[in-house]
Formats: sequence, C-alpha cells, structure tokens
Amino acid sequence: MIKTLNVLAFTVTCLLAGALYIIKNDVEHSQDRLTRLQVEVFETRKAILLLEKEQAYLESPARLARLAQAQLGMVPMTNLSAHRSAEVLSSLTEDVVAELTPVALIEPLENSR
Repeated sequence: MIKTLNVLAFTVTCLLAGALYIIKNDVEHSQDRLTRLQVEVFETRKAILLLEKEQAYLESPARLARLAQAQLGMVPMTNLSAHRSAEVLSSLTEDVVAELTPVALIEPLENSR
C-alpha cells in the first residue's frame, strides 16, 4: 500500500514538474513576443512621428510658395491683381446672367396676354 502510494506520489510529482516546465517555457515565449511587439510599437510610433514631421514640412506655406515661384513662375497676388480679378469675375457674372434670361423665353409670355 505504501509502495503504491509512493509510486503514485512520484508520478504526480513528475507530471507537475513537466507541466511546470511547459508553462515556464510558454511564459518565456510570451514575454519574448511581448518584448518584440513593444519594440515594434515603439518603432512604428517613431516612424509615424517622422512622417508627420515630413508632412508638415512638405505642406508648409512658405515652402509651397517658394516652389510655386521657382518652378511655375507664380507670384503672390497683390492688391491690384485681386481688384482686377474681382472686376473680371463681376463682368463674367453679368455675362452669365444675361445668357440665362434669353429674350425668346420672355416673348411668348408677353404674347399670351
């Protein structure tokens, strides 16, 4: 009886030791994976910050104005050119309004009276 109990206790001890070994390895692998993921998150955040800084530089108004002047020959609008563009826009508006009220549509209404 005692011999059977000793064998049973030894078997349970070996099974628990094996389970503990497996769990310990799983925890180590999980910790390694967690560390790799944390490094990946850090690197990704660093890349995002770099891209945001690059976007801010590429979209900066001073840089765009410089490029527009150097490569396209565009210059900032002055007060005179703004006034002239307003005149052109108002004359275009008058032309469009004149085109929208054709005489042919008005005449039949007058004849029906």
